Amino acid sequence: MQSLTYASTMIAVMLDPEQIPPTTAAVGWVAVNQRFSNWLDSETRRTADQKRKSVDVLFMQDMRAEIAEEAYKAGLTPEELAHWLSSPFLDIRDMPALGLYREMLQQRHLNVGTTWRPNDLTDIVYLSCAMGYADVVIAERHMTAIGSQSLRRLGRRTSVLHSLREAIPIIEARICR
Repeated sequence: MQSLTYASTMIAVMLDPEQIPPTTAAVGWVAVNQRFSNWLDSETRRTADQKRKSVDVLFMQDMRAEIAEEAYKAGLTPEELAHWLSSPFLDIRDMPALGLYREMLQQRHLNVGTTWRPNDLTDIVYLSCAMGYADVVIAERHMTAIGSQSLRRLGRRTSVLHSLREAIPIIEARICR
């Protein structure tokens, strides 16, 4: 019942023609990311690798509550958590959705002149989940370009398309196998 309610609610929200106003959390997320992107743009002495590491710090700061909660649920000691935090990106990179979320954030932040909008949080969260687990994803061009580039950097194969018409041959080929 819980799964059915969740799925029905998500579909209803996505298909609802009325715009849902952004929450203060999404607006705050946009402001933080815009300031960070602007700062990265101004850092002309930093290499791309150094900028990626800076984005990783922002990513970890954004995920801190979830990391602490999951570490507690997993029964990690403070020492074990500290050890994991010394090189978390080796593990996160391999996580289907979270690794892609991190990579998409890096792509957006490394794009000079990026403008962040409230729907970017929703797009990145849902597309990283879809691209991380689905064989075929259909979405609008801007975020699929970022997602496709991120998938290539991670060495992953997911078909990212811009229309249902593009998906028909892929779906037919998989059904006929």
